Amino acid sequence: MDKLIFSGKYTNELIIWICEDSKEQQTEFAQKVKKAAKISGCKISVAVFGTGEELLEKLHLQVSRQKELPQIIFSDIQMPGINGVDLGKQIHHLAPKVYLIFITAYENYAVAGYEARAYRYLLKPIHEDMFAKVLRQILLEKAEDKHLMLGNSQKKTLVPLGNILYMCAEDKYTVVYTTDTSYVERKSLQEYEKALIPYGFFRVHRKILVNLRHHKAMEKGKIIISGGQVLPISRRKEKEYQEQFYTFLKQGICEP
Repeated sequence: MDKLIFSGKYTNELIIWICEDSKEQQTEFAQKVKKAAKISGCKISVAVFGTGEELLEKLHLQVSRQKELPQIIFSDIQMPGINGVDLGKQIHHLAPKVYLIFITAYENYAVAGYEARAYRYLLKPIHEDMFAKVLRQILLEKAEDKHLMLGNSQKKTLVPLGNILYMCAEDKYTVVYTTDTSYVERKSLQEYEKALIPYGFFRVHRKILVNLRHHKAMEKGKIIISGGQVLPISRRKEKEYQEQFYTFLKQGICEP
């Protein structure tokens, strides 16, 4: 089988933003992130914001001026004004490649905040070792930077795995649906399933392979993914899908 998964370039330089309404915790988290960077062997610049509105104003400005954006945003969830979950949704809209990490004392926010596309949840109290663990994970992912090669013989495109919504078997072909377009591929859905299961994909139906990152809701006999797309799920797959999804979600919660 031809190679399907490709990796990008490595970088150890990170721009990090922190959103926290408590000035005491602003200072604490900034110090711990800087210590974590030394532990992780990366270079960072840190900016701190007291409200979600302040952060969004700066993010809008950076986007409009095509300036460099943060790679990581650490945000509290419970804040005056816009809360962390709603802030996260707007961040994802403006800068979908940002790693959003929630800082919270409550694990049950994990499911409620999933729509904000949080990469991790750090549960208070947080030691710099936990920040370091997250930074190392992100550096590793950026080093691997997984992509799928898609397209025809005239034009091939490297598509980030996170941009793939789902795949559907159509006759002898597989149609790959992404966040902005679709590709018709000659490889079988079974080939893609074998390659992508380790990266958070699940076969919900004999003809459909779904990216768990884009799960929104599940109802009887169907699932809803990003953009409101409704897909069928085999009844015998429902329980396994729920288990896989919550396992996938749980991997994003970092406990102290």
